[in-house]
Amino acid sequence: MVQGGINYFVQDSRALNPNDPDDRALLTGVRHVNQLDGTGQTLIGVFLQAQNEVSSTRGTDPAPVMTSAEGQSYLPITLPRGNPYAYRGGRLAPGAEIPAPDSAGGESSEDGALLVYRLPADIFITDRPFTLAFGAGAHAASVQLDL
Repeated sequence: MVQGGINYFVQDSRALNPNDPDDRALLTGVRHVNQLDGTGQTLIGVFLQAQNEVSSTRGTDPAPVMTSAEGQSYLPITLPRGNPYAYRGGRLAPGAEIPAPDSAGGESSEDGALLVYRLPADIFITDRPFTLAFGAGAHAASVQLDL
């Protein structure tokens, strides 16, 4: 899906388990990580790529909004600067991509930069499908997540 000259591609989306060693590594630097996925809460990881497909520098969406089928909206939690998997919106030069191919996110099994959303477990179970929106207003683009 293309929004504002940036091609966004969701590689994977799934529930995260902070007690799983692989998922714990994805949450590197998050303080009190076990409290994030407390009773009644679910952590959703969205792994995405973004590439500038135009001939000028473009900005990426810094915080795509996840929305449930019932209309509840969720912003991603802020991952620490030191997290090598975290998606960071920003300006991309022509042809540049997020994550960089030689970065932790670019070389991970999910092959994408990580966004993490926290939502009530009952919403996760009952209010599917979820969409992820990039941009706002008339120029927004969205994709349905495979959760």
